[in-house]
Amino acid sequence: MRLPELTPPHHHHERIRAAAGFTLVEVMIVVAILAIFAGIAVPSFRTLIADNRMTGQANDFLSALQLARSEAITRSRRISICPSSSGSGCTATAWGGGWMVFAESLTGTIGSFDSASDTVLRVYPPLAGTSSLVANGNAVVVTYQPDGSVSAARTFTLCPNDGSGVRGRTIPITASGRARVETRETC
Repeated sequence: MRLPELTPPHHHHERIRAAAGFTLVEVMIVVAILAIFAGIAVPSFRTLIADNRMTGQANDFLSALQLARSEAITRSRRISICPSSSGSGCTATAWGGGWMVFAESLTGTIGSFDSASDTVLRVYPPLAGTSSLVANGNAVVVTYQPDGSVSAARTFTLCPNDGSGVRGRTIPITASGRARVETRETC
């Protein structure tokens, strides 16, 4: 018959210490290391967020232009985009306050929204943050013809205006009506 071995008392304390977890000093060292890494990562993360915001806003405007061009060709009608802070009519405010895409009636003034005869296709909200969207030549309205063209080429400039150092975007529209997004070095 074999008797169970008795563990000496010092082994018992080692097992209890091993099961207890981390010491306060070990936890403090880990927290200090994490704080250093967070301090390094946060500025880069802010820049990443601002750059993503610029990309998203430029793509929103590009999608409005593409929608207008597509609808003009599909419907064989003039489709216009104008700045609109209310979504119920064109305003003389900056494009950053929002915009709307509308199908023009066969009668009426080109590029002027008439709630009785024109049809709103989509309304876009104001730009987030301090971004601005400006058209060259103070273009108030972009009107696509039934063949998908516009009367004149123009360029829109999107800038962050938040001091982040993030590059802006330009959205050129060719006379044929095609638009694209390009990165802009300075705003």
